Amino acid sequence: MALLDRPVRRLLLARRKVPSHPVHQLADDALIAAGTQRKCYRHPADARLCIMVPRDPDNRAMQGANLVEWFMLGMLDWRGISTQHRITSRGWAATEQGPGLVLERVTNEDGRPALRLDDFIRQKQPSREQLEAMYEELKQWLFANKVPVNDLFCSNLLVRQTQTGAHLVLVDGLCGERFRFKLLVYGILPDFTFWRARRRWLVVEDKFRRDMEQYLPAQSKQSDDVMSSDPLATE
Repeated sequence: MALLDRPVRRLLLARRKVPSHPVHQLADDALIAAGTQRKCYRHPADARLCIMVPRDPDNRAMQGANLVEWFMLGMLDWRGISTQHRITSRGWAATEQGPGLVLERVTNEDGRPALRLDDFIRQKQPSREQLEAMYEELKQWLFANKVPVNDLFCSNLLVRQTQTGAHLVLVDGLCGERFRFKLLVYGILPDFTFWRARRRWLVVEDKFRRDMEQYLPAQSKQSDDVMSSDPLATE
């Protein structure tokens, strides 16, 4: 399988269409967030969108994260998966930092930018029961739609607040950041790719629970048994 990873990368690069104009200037004051691989900027021409660029445009590994996310979001669109708990891709844009992936900017019902989960916990101080309900809703959506997730952390989840409540939105973590043959397999056999992701679900869930615990007030922290494990694990 590893021998096929390089052809997959070439195929994705061949399918990527980056317009030559306009070349967007990404100002420092438009920076929304920065991770280890990528930086996210507010779109200069449309506040409803953002542009994701590699931290180092010449680093092939950092470029890979954008290509993987673009392909996976396209596959979810092709499969007709709802956008209730995920973002959408709007293609590519030219920037002075190289090709950038244009993504939906997650907003609340009132139009304000959605908070990252850790900021939501700090600022809104939700109850443990509310957080558990939000998490269970996301997990059921992932399992029902066979969406393969590589990682869940507070940093790759936003909280969309609506009249019906607060809902988690996955903004990163689909199938990792590297080119893999399994990306193409997912387009053909989503059940197989999801089965592989589900095999390590308890590991993903445990890491997420530990990550979230550090943002909770000391008096609200409970045992690791609060969040349920994979409901299908015993079937």
